[in-house]
Amino acid sequence: MPTFIPFKAVRPTRDKAYLVATRSYLSYSDAVLRDKLNNNPYTFLQVIHPDKFGESPTFGEERYEKVARRYIEFIEERILVPDQNESFYIYQQSSKEHTYTGIIGAVAVSDYLDGRIKVHEHTLSAREEMFKDYLSVTKFNAEPVLLSHISNEEVDLWIKRNSQSRAEYEFTSTDGILHLLWPVSDNEEIKRLKEVYRSIPDFYIADGHHRSASSALFNQSFPDNTAGSYFMAMLISESNLRLAAFARLVRHSYRSLNAVIKDLQKDFEVIESFMEYPLKKNEFLIYGEGKWLLLRFRDTFQAPESFVDQLDTSLAVQFILNPVFAIYDQRTDERLAYNPDLDKGLTIKEIVDSGEYEFAIRMAPMTAEDVRKVANDNQIMPPKSTYIEPKLRSGLLIYPLDNE
Repeated sequence: MPTFIPFKAVRPTRDKAYLVATRSYLSYSDAVLRDKLNNNPYTFLQVIHPDKFGESPTFGEERYEKVARRYIEFIEERILVPDQNESFYIYQQSSKEHTYTGIIGAVAVSDYLDGRIKVHEHTLSAREEMFKDYLSVTKFNAEPVLLSHISNEEVDLWIKRNSQSRAEYEFTSTDGILHLLWPVSDNEEIKRLKEVYRSIPDFYIADGHHRSASSALFNQSFPDNTAGSYFMAMLISESNLRLAAFARLVRHSYRSLNAVIKDLQKDFEVIESFMEYPLKKNEFLIYGEGKWLLLRFRDTFQAPESFVDQLDTSLAVQFILNPVFAIYDQRTDERLAYNPDLDKGLTIKEIVDSGEYEFAIRMAPMTAEDVRKVANDNQIMPPKSTYIEPKLRSGLLIYPLDNE
């Protein structure tokens, strides 16, 4: 079973938590990022985006050193304060539609390397090295890896018992999400939770493959750094995740809808439909020229032997992207893009109707059990096979790597 331990987080004071916590700066447009940096001196964006607008941007070690200095300044100004006690941290996000609750602590790099923390995605060596270099200079990790595990009633009871008091943090972010956080430093409660997790055989990376791999590289590069033997993670029951599909968007195909239909009819029954159709496994919706078409495999369809090849994301490549649109490399072909399918196709329809793309392909979301099976079989899913929530914030809890 993987190791899960408490740690002493560096975190915002209660009155500033709502100002500090942020999404990745890469998720903001330049205009929104500029506004946040100009009007909120406490946002963690001030740390992770240290370059001023209008100045020449810095890269590599020079940039990382700027980040490290701003982080120290946030501690010196007591925007961020180190905890005195080792704690687990119950963290909850709630919107009108969903509530996600998990526990943040630290997991062992050795469990990742030995396969007890299981993966389902490829990582890029260049990104692993880049983030390893970032960690080696900044000496902190500000966003937990999201790990799932099979449902466990004792974990649920522990969370319920330790979240009855007033939350340390309670704020609503501008996207309408309510954030709650409870530190748990009671020694008996910590001991109980460790015992519970000893009965869970494996953890599964839901979001954060590159951060996990980079933490492993950091540990291998600096084996004497004891803090680097672990990395920060949020554990969440797989039943508490939300899994959505990514739609495939195609442009510059130079094909009419009629021509596309003709090619599809070799393998599919093609039926005029609507975007809200509740898709099942092995069904697809394609949108183009203002029409939704439902694709169902013909009776002659034979499922591939490999489970990964049976996934809809794999079948979309084999039976739609390759033969119909001549798209063979899902990672690099500029004619192909991906968009989370979160609103029954409404956004997807608007993107195609705008003229930016010609066709969209929708499919049913995978299940947590699908992801677990792929990982257990040591297989890798196709790119953008699943969009997973919750999306965690940077700066709410920081895992220090200064080896104290």
